[in-house]
Amino acid sequence: ARRQRLDALFVGGDGWTGLSVDTVASEGAYVGAPFSPLDPRPRAQEFVQAFSKRYGMPPDGNAALGYDATMLIAQAIREGGRDRAKVQQYLRQLGDSRPFDGVTGAIAFTSGGDPKDKQIVVARIQRGALAVESQ
Repeated sequence: ARRQRLDALFVGGDGWTGLSVDTVASEGAYVGAPFSPLDPRPRAQEFVQAFSKRYGMPPDGNAALGYDATMLIAQAIREGGRDRAKVQQYLRQLGDSRPFDGVTGAIAFTSGGDPKDKQIVVARIQRGALAVESQ
């Protein structure tokens, strides 16, 4: 659309975060993402530092969500037990009073198993990078 000189505001989901590499097409677009390496929370910054040291680049939302999922399942096994039913029971009890503290923020689930009240970061693509607008 930009190449066709369409002057419009573009807004997309987390699948758009990779568009920042095409600066001509993506400049100025807004994207929603589950994580930003600029998140100031200590837990998030510890993750960013460790990830960057290991892989030579900051983590994206997929890396952060993957890390949270792995750590959450590990905790469910440690605290709930090794069989499937006990892991499921542990995950079901994560709610408002006892969420899991992940690098992407607090993690809890609805009674239907969906993530509850999960925050997103709104970023704008500027010069090939994601600039956080709102967290």
